[in-house]
Amino acid sequence: MNSVKPIFAGNPYHKYLRGNQIGFGSFGTVFQAKFNGNVFAIKEIGADVDDLDWVMREVLTIIKLEGCPNIVKYYEIWFSNKENVNMQVTGKYEVIGNKHTGFEIIVYNTARFTPIGIYIVMECCNMTLRDVLSNGNLSESQRDEYFKGILSGLKSLADNRVVHRDLKPENIFLDCNGVIKIGDFGFAIDKDVTGSSHLTQGRGTNDFKPPEYFKVELIKVREITEKHDVYSCGLIYYFMCLATVPDTDTMQLIRKYGLCYRKHDKITFRDKELLNQMLAIDPQKRISISKLYEYVFNDTFLTVSKSNVQSNFVPTAELTLREYGEGDFQDFDVLEVLSKGSFNCMMTVKNHQRNTESFSLRQVFSVKSLANVTFEYRVLKNLQHINILQYEKECYYNAQCQFNKNVDVPPYYLTQHVALSLRSLFGRQGFKDSKKIQKVKLMQEIASGLTYLHRRDIEHLNLRPENIFLTQEGIPKIGNFLISDFRNVPKLHWFHFYNGDLNYIDALMVDDNNKVIEDKQLDIYSLGLIFTEFWFYDQLYLRKVIETLQYGLLNTGAEDSQDLKIIKQFNQARDDDRREIEGLTSAKLRIMFQRMITTVPGNRLNCDELESYFRDKQLLD
Repeated sequence: MNSVKPIFAGNPYHKYLRGNQIGFGSFGTVFQAKFNGNVFAIKEIGADVDDLDWVMREVLTIIKLEGCPNIVKYYEIWFSNKENVNMQVTGKYEVIGNKHTGFEIIVYNTARFTPIGIYIVMECCNMTLRDVLSNGNLSESQRDEYFKGILSGLKSLADNRVVHRDLKPENIFLDCNGVIKIGDFGFAIDKDVTGSSHLTQGRGTNDFKPPEYFKVELIKVREITEKHDVYSCGLIYYFMCLATVPDTDTMQLIRKYGLCYRKHDKITFRDKELLNQMLAIDPQKRISISKLYEYVFNDTFLTVSKSNVQSNFVPTAELTLREYGEGDFQDFDVLEVLSKGSFNCMMTVKNHQRNTESFSLRQVFSVKSLANVTFEYRVLKNLQHINILQYEKECYYNAQCQFNKNVDVPPYYLTQHVALSLRSLFGRQGFKDSKKIQKVKLMQEIASGLTYLHRRDIEHLNLRPENIFLTQEGIPKIGNFLISDFRNVPKLHWFHFYNGDLNYIDALMVDDNNKVIEDKQLDIYSLGLIFTEFWFYDQLYLRKVIETLQYGLLNTGAEDSQDLKIIKQFNQARDDDRREIEGLTSAKLRIMFQRMITTVPGNRLNCDELESYFRDKQLLD
């Protein structure tokens, strides 16, 4: 004899048959249910009056997000009560009416009836992302496809001004076709309707919360932004890259100290740069959902984009310069192109008719470049420092230049004569054979020039070996400055390496408008990479060095014993790399490099600290 299957109480229209429990959600329990041969999932929530505001917040959010393809579909919501009243459409919660496209809503009036339960009917998804990670068989193509689905859902939330606040693998579902769906909106905040001025810290899953939410007990609603969901999504993607279930200890380390990787973690540089953006400790430097979506749905997510850094420069060029009108300079030949970028080039030129000494000339390629160089000239002509390249004269010429199509854009700038760029120095055998003390002296002089600028509130914003020059006497000169309003830098197109070239822009220091942020920490990061490349000049070896310094050797100053235990485990996995690096650097020099290129901008050295390292006589010990 067949037993009578239980029916969910309180629904006056549809008699859903209760099936097995299939999960837990915020506030409630989820059961499988059947109606007319179709399978659904029903969340049953015990209606505590104190929590009813939160429950209604989920209800209203569900309705607002109806129709979004990567959001779990919701079909019906109803309430039960001790008075057995099936429908009540007046009172406190009469916000949405009792009819809504795709829904039949029974609105509950707590002033007249005693709540028992709230029931939310949704599509039944048989698997969560946690289930997938637990199986450990997530392929790279599946991972990218699932991640796109998560971001598509997040974009729907952001477009509707909703913050989920409880993203975790358990709340990301897969439907019967394998399509990713974000669900469980019990802790969601709708920025358009939330009236409470503060929210308690305890809402949502602690493991996936961003670090800023552990600093205060009460959080203002206006302070809750999409950057919360971005951080949670970053942690999810981290474990998707590892194809493993979340590890609480690892998440705690990331939240406190930034990204850290074991040596065996098969995470590409592309993904590490992406994770840097999503897991930035400072929410202001965390990437927005729109920028993240734009990047991931661009071809660059599947194929690393071409670097804007050009390390293969034109060795020589035929260029004749003829000055307009009378002047001190007439005919010059280009002897060597010292560096060439998208906006200008530095050349060694000589007046062959007068047989004068060679000097350096900077050519501008565009009107935008002209604006930048004019700014640079105006600033630098008032600066006097041995390690800053000086501009001596502004020249206007009619140019015929074969290696750039913008050939008729004045002016040219006469600068102090320099013999070569730091990039050219890297490739010389004499540099490779130079002593460590000589390298430290050169680094100290470059750092001295940058310190001089920073103490005058001038950021360079374009530091790379092509923009640091050396005189015939070997004195380094910092040149080719940049103003942040001048140059667009794709926020997520600056990876550590592309075709063997090292990139020097920290993506965390590029804003959502793709503008370089005027911040001294950007210069410190760029200079740290230059110094690291300077010390470990072998390009193949350099990749391992930078990864080990940034992610593998945690030097956090942690005092918590549990943190120290976990950090020790991370460092032990890279013992071979550590020993190899220790053989080429002193402990203090290694720490200096680490603190300059750390992925957490706020933890980087400032110029005073950098100077103190170079003053330390035991730097090489």
